[in-house]
Amino acid sequence: MRYLFALIVKFVMLTAILWIVLGIFYGINLGDIFTISILLSVVSFVGDVFLLPRIGNVLAVIGDFALSFLVIWGLGNSLFAFEIPVVTAAFISALFVGVGEIFYHRYMKNQVFAGLEKDFMQTHHMQTEYSEEFSPEDKK
Repeated sequence: MRYLFALIVKFVMLTAILWIVLGIFYGINLGDIFTISILLSVVSFVGDVFLLPRIGNVLAVIGDFALSFLVIWGLGNSLFAFEIPVVTAAFISALFVGVGEIFYHRYMKNQVFAGLEKDFMQTHHMQTEYSEEFSPEDKK
């Protein structure tokens, strides 16, 4: 249930950001904004669930920025019917999405990943095990 609620929060956040940037400033209709929000929410949520605990917040935000830019730019070229600067709109939208993702990742860490084991959350720490080696001379 925590994952479903987190996906809904991500969808609402992305829809609000895209509606403000694309809808108000660039005049994109709400149907195109919903299409981009649904696709971007699902793809980036899967990435957040599997990659965020392993790579950390900074790299995950950079990845979400790049993913948002590419998805908005790619779908914007095919969905937007009139001439707007799609690259500029995608870049500005991705900047705001990146800022929103900083807070969303903090929410994910505190609410969704709160019950996970500490080792899973910190896989970048290695542990070394030592043992005695037996040489052939010691065996008798």
